[in-house]
Amino acid sequence: MKILKIEFKNINSLEGKHVIDFTKEPFIQNNLFAITGPTGSGKSTILDVIPLALFNKIPRIDTAISKSVILKHGAILTRGKKEAYAKVQYACKQGVFSSEWSVREAKNGNLQDYEMFLYDEKGTPITQKKSEVPTKNESLIGLNYEQFIKSVMLAQGEFNKFLKVKKEERSALLEQITGTDIYRRIGIAAFEKYKSFKSSVEDWQKSIKDLESKLILEDEYLELLKEEKQKTEQKIKLNTDLEKIKKQLNQWSKFLDLNNKITQVNQDLTQQNNAIISFEEKEGKQLILHNKTESFADELNEFKTLNQTQEELKPKLDNQKKAVELAQKNKEKIKLTIFNWLKKSAFDEIEILTKLEDFRKDVNFLIEQKNEKLSEYKSKKSEINFILNNLELTYNEQIVSKLIPKLEAINSFLANEEITSLSKEEYLTQKEKLDQKETEIRKAEKLANDILKLNEQIEERKAQKKKYQKQFDIIPIQLKEKESAHKKEKTNLENITLKIENQNLLKTLDDYRNQLINGEECPLCGSTHHPYAKHSPQVDNELEIDKKRVEDLVSKLNNDVVQLKINQESLSNLLKNTDVEILKLNEKLTPYQSEFKTHFKTYSVEDNFTNKIEEVKNKAKKIERIFKEITEREEIKKVFPLIEKLEEVKNKGKEIANKIKEAISEKDINDETNRLVNQWNKSEMELAQNQKLFDELIEQNTTNAGKLNELNVVLVPKIQANGFADIQEALASRLTFSLVQRLRNRRSEMETSVNKLKGELKTYQENSTKLETDLKDSNQTDLQAKEVKLKTDLTEIEDRLKYLFAIKTQQNHYSREIADLKQKIETENKESRVWRMLDSLIGDAKGKKFNDFAQDLTLSHLLHLANKRLEQLKSRYLLSQPTENEDDGLMAIDKDMSAQRRSVRTLSGGESFILSLALALALSDLASKNVKINTLFIDEGFGTLDPETLDKTLDTLERLQQENQKTIGIISHVETLKERISTQIKLLQNGQGLSVLQIVEGV
Repeated sequence: MKILKIEFKNINSLEGKHVIDFTKEPFIQNNLFAITGPTGSGKSTILDVIPLALFNKIPRIDTAISKSVILKHGAILTRGKKEAYAKVQYACKQGVFSSEWSVREAKNGNLQDYEMFLYDEKGTPITQKKSEVPTKNESLIGLNYEQFIKSVMLAQGEFNKFLKVKKEERSALLEQITGTDIYRRIGIAAFEKYKSFKSSVEDWQKSIKDLESKLILEDEYLELLKEEKQKTEQKIKLNTDLEKIKKQLNQWSKFLDLNNKITQVNQDLTQQNNAIISFEEKEGKQLILHNKTESFADELNEFKTLNQTQEELKPKLDNQKKAVELAQKNKEKIKLTIFNWLKKSAFDEIEILTKLEDFRKDVNFLIEQKNEKLSEYKSKKSEINFILNNLELTYNEQIVSKLIPKLEAINSFLANEEITSLSKEEYLTQKEKLDQKETEIRKAEKLANDILKLNEQIEERKAQKKKYQKQFDIIPIQLKEKESAHKKEKTNLENITLKIENQNLLKTLDDYRNQLINGEECPLCGSTHHPYAKHSPQVDNELEIDKKRVEDLVSKLNNDVVQLKINQESLSNLLKNTDVEILKLNEKLTPYQSEFKTHFKTYSVEDNFTNKIEEVKNKAKKIERIFKEITEREEIKKVFPLIEKLEEVKNKGKEIANKIKEAISEKDINDETNRLVNQWNKSEMELAQNQKLFDELIEQNTTNAGKLNELNVVLVPKIQANGFADIQEALASRLTFSLVQRLRNRRSEMETSVNKLKGELKTYQENSTKLETDLKDSNQTDLQAKEVKLKTDLTEIEDRLKYLFAIKTQQNHYSREIADLKQKIETENKESRVWRMLDSLIGDAKGKKFNDFAQDLTLSHLLHLANKRLEQLKSRYLLSQPTENEDDGLMAIDKDMSAQRRSVRTLSGGESFILSLALALALSDLASKNVKINTLFIDEGFGTLDPETLDKTLDTLERLQQENQKTIGIISHVETLKERISTQIKLLQNGQGLSVLQIVEGV
C-alpha cells in the first residue's frame, strides 16, 4: 500500500486548499522528506488528514468523527470556514483508489453531517453509502484503522515507554499497541466454557446423590418382589372362585327373570283376547257392510265422481261466459286505439297488421332522411370548426358577423405591410435565418462575457499584486529599523548586564571588608588598619529594573523581526502565486480573444448584445405575424361557402322533423307500432282461448248428464238386492281404501300377537323348569354372602398390589434417572476433555494466563524483527527479554562490551530513541503482515541523538527508502535533520493562529 497524493482544505490551522502529490517533484527523486514547523503550526494535522479520509478517525480523538464530535472538540473545520474536506489517493494490489471525507455548513449556518466517497482510478464511485467507505478501504488496503496508524504512522513515545515499563505493564502496552486482546478473550472463553461444563457435571452429581437417598435397600426390594408374587397368586385364585359364584348367581337371576316373564305373558294374552272381541263388535260390522258393496263398487265410485263433476261445472260455466264477453270488449277497445294511431276512421280487421306495418315503414323512411341530414350537418359543422379552430373560434349563428370584420382587419394589415402573399417555405426560410442570427449573437455574447470576466479577474489580480508589493516593499525598511533597534538594545542589555556583574563583584568585596577587625591582618593586603571597613557603598537596584525592561524590549524586537520575516516570506509567496494566476488567466484569455476575432468579425466585445438579440427577435415576431395573418385570411375564405351549405342542410332537416312530429308526435315509431301489434294479437288470442274453454265446458256438462242417467238404471237393482234403500245409502257404507287396509291389518296384527305370546309362554315355561332342576341344591342368599366376602378380599389384595407396583415403579424410575445422569456425566466428561485441558493450559477468569503466553511470543517475534532493524541502525545493541533475576524492563545486549546485558533504563536518551525506532519499524513489519507498506511517517524523537547517531539513523532510513522504494516522512524540529533532508513540507505561522504550507527543495 502506498499513498500517492494528499489533498485537503480548511483542516484545523491549515486554511485553504493544499495538495501534497508524492507522484511529482520533488518527491519523485527524494522519497525521504521532513515535515517541519514550529509547535502548533499543523504538522500533525497533515497526518490527521490521512486516516480521516480513509477511516473517518484521527489518533487524537478516540471516537469516529461526526457532527457532534466536531462541535464538541472544535476540531477539523478551520475556525470561520463553511466547508472542509480531506482526500487521499493510494495504490494497492487492486489498483489506484481515491477516498474522500467532507463536511460543510447548511444555508441556515448549521453544520451538516459529514460525507464520505470512494472512487476508482477512473472516478467511478465504489459505494453509495458513506458508512461502507471505511470498511471498503480496510478491505482494499488490507489493514484496519488500528493496524494502519501503528504500521504507517510511527509514534516514538509509546515505544520509549514500552522499553522501560515492568513486565505486567509491558504486556498490557503490547496488547494495546499490537491490538492482540483476542488472546485474553480466548483465555476467558476457555475458562468460562469449562466452567459451564464443570457446573453441569456438579449439578448432575448432586442430583444422583439425591436420587440414591430415595432408593430402598436391596433386601427390602427383594422382599417386596416376593410379596408381589404371592399376592398375585392369591388374586388369581380369588378371581376363579368369584367367577364360579357369579355364574351361579347369574343362573338364579335368569330363573327369577323367567318366572316374571311368564306372569307378564299371561297378562298380555288376556289383554289381546279382550281387544279382539271389542274390534269385532265395532269395526268388524263396518267391514261387513263395505264388503257387500264390493261387487258394484266401480259403478258407485263413477256415479259419485260424475255427480261431483256436474256440481263443479255450474260456477265454471258462468265465469267462462263472463270472460268471453270481457275479451270481446277489450278487442274492440284496442281496435279503436289503432284507428286513432293510423288517423283512419275504419277498415276491415284483417288489414290492421298490414296498415300498421305500412305506417311504420313510411315514418322510418322520414327518420332515415332526417338522420342523413343530421349526419351531413355534423360533418359540415366539424369541417367548419376544424378551420375555425386555427382562428381560435367556434361555430355559432353569429360566426359570419365575427369573420367579416376579422377579414377586413387582416386585409388592412397586409396592405400596410405591402405584402399580398407568403408561402410556408418562404416563411420557414426567413425564420431559420433569424434563428441562426440569434444563436450567433448569443455565442458572441457568451464569449465576450468570458473575455470581459477574465479581464476583470486579471485587473483584480494586478490590483492585489500592487497591494502585496506595496506591503512587501515596506517590510525591508521596517525590518532594517527593527534589526537596528534590536542590535542596539541587545548591546545596551550586554552593558547593563556587565554593570550588574561588576556591582555584584563589588558587593562581594564589601562583604569581606565588613568582616575586618582593627588590629588583625587583612587576608588580602596584610594591613592591620582598616579605615573603610564601615563605609560600604549602596547597591544600585535601578540596574536590575533597567535590565528587565531592556530584556523585554529585546524579546519584543526579536519577535517583531521574526514576524516581519514570516510576513515577508508569506507576501513573497503571495506575489509569486499572484503572478502565476495572472499568467494562467492571460493564457486562458488569449485563445478566447483569437476565437472572437476569427468567428465574430462584425462584432465588438463591448457591443450591446442584448439589443441586437431583441432586434432579431422583433423581426422574427413580425414575419411570424405576417405568415399567421395570411394563413388566417385563406382559412376565412374557405369557411363562407361551407357555412351556406350548412344552413341549407339544417333547413331541410327541420322540414323532415316537422313531418315526423306531425305523424307520431314525440313517440318512438317502432316501440309504439310493436306495442299496438302485440296488444291486437294478444286480444285476438285471449278471445279465441276464452271462447274455446266456454265451448268445452258446455260439451262436458251435456256428456256428464247422459252418463248419470245410464248409471242410475244399472245401479238401482243391485242396491236393492243387497239390502240398501238407495244409491246414497250404499255410498255411505263405502269405506276408504286406506281405512279398510288399516282395519284388516289391525285384525291380522292382533291375531299374530296372540300366537306370538303363546309361543313365548311355552319357551319360558320350559327354560324355567330346567333351571329349577339345576338350582335345587343351591341357595341364592348364601351365594350372595360368599360373593361379598370374595370381593372384599380381592379389593384388599389389589390395593396392596397397587402399592407394591408404585414402589417398584418409583424404584425403577430413580434407577433409570441415575443411569441417565451417569451417562450424561460420562458424555460431558468426554466432550469437555478438550476444554478441561485448555482451561488448565490457558484458562482463567481474566484471561491473563493465555494473554501473558501469547504476548511473550508476540514480544519475542517483535524483538526478533527489531534486532534486524538494529543491525541497520546501531549494530552495538540487541534487545532481549529479561531473565528471572534481571530487571523487569527489557534488556539491551551490548555487543561492544562482551555481550553485557544492561537494563534499557540505563541507556541514554539517544540510545533509547534508536531502540524505540527499531521497535516502531518492527511493529510496522508485524502489523502489516502480508501487506507491503510503502509509506511511513515517523514522529518526533530525533532531538535526543548525537550528530553521529543521527547521521547513521538517517543513512538507515535513506537506505530503507531506496531499497524498498518507500515514501518516508519525518516530523521534527532538529535543525541538523532539516539541513540533511532537502525535501521538506514546511509550515509557517502567520501570527493569526493559521499556517501556510510550502513544499520546498534544497533548504
